Amino acid sequence: AEPWLRQLRGYAETYESFHHFESGTPEHRFFAAVDALDVVLVMPVALELFTRFGKQPELLRPVLRNIESFLIRRTVCGLNTRGYNRFFIDLLGEIREADTLADDIRNHLLKSKAESTRWPDDEEFRSAWLHTSIYKTLVRKRVKFLLECLEAGLHTAKTETIVGNLNIEHLLPQNWVQHWPLPGEKPVEEETTDRNLHLHTIGNLTLLTVALNPAVSNGAWEKKCSEILKHSALCLNREFDAANAWDEKSIKHRANELFKTARKIWPYPQS
Repeated sequence: AEPWLRQLRGYAETYESFHHFESGTPEHRFFAAVDALDVVLVMPVALELFTRFGKQPELLRPVLRNIESFLIRRTVCGLNTRGYNRFFIDLLGEIREADTLADDIRNHLLKSKAESTRWPDDEEFRSAWLHTSIYKTLVRKRVKFLLECLEAGLHTAKTETIVGNLNIEHLLPQNWVQHWPLPGEKPVEEETTDRNLHLHTIGNLTLLTVALNPAVSNGAWEKKCSEILKHSALCLNREFDAANAWDEKSIKHRANELFKTARKIWPYPQS
């Protein structure tokens, strides 16, 4: 029993180390993604990877990035998790030699074309990113995780780290009728449907402090924009100084711009 207990203790020590990675590191973001997505089935793979290669971050980080991309893209695209149990058990078998580790894991993630286990490419990811009502289809902690990753992805070496409790905010508010008139170029029913389709997409979502969020929630854009620019230090909100109005066109443009960052954070190998 002694060798088995030593091995069990080794895995326990590896598991305990998952809680101590510094914020901003690829390792910290990987486990934040696992927590936000509730994908506990990937933990045996993480245990094996970190037990064997945890002291070789240059080897391990590309692998974590690919697994995270696989999970995030599937979540945004609304693909189910029913095949994950078998899929990640099989992925354990791909953890072999250090020299081929990154290629072996990437190839395993890429090889499946089944709905339950395929890795969405850029075209599918972009379509879901632009058109999915993410605020409605994902639980809040997943939406917040996406926005936090986008904020970090917009940082440069000169950007200060912002720490605080942030809330998700709709730029065009959910209660838009009073202060946000429709364009009036098409029938009311058509414009109302179009607005509601854009309302909960990623292009209309941002992060604000707990104090600022209710202060600007349903007001007109001029006041809302002014308050955000006055108080928010987030890169996510910096572009609004050029926005004289906020409408469906603005939402689509911002979603496209944010996708450029998302594609860098969660890349597809053939990009």
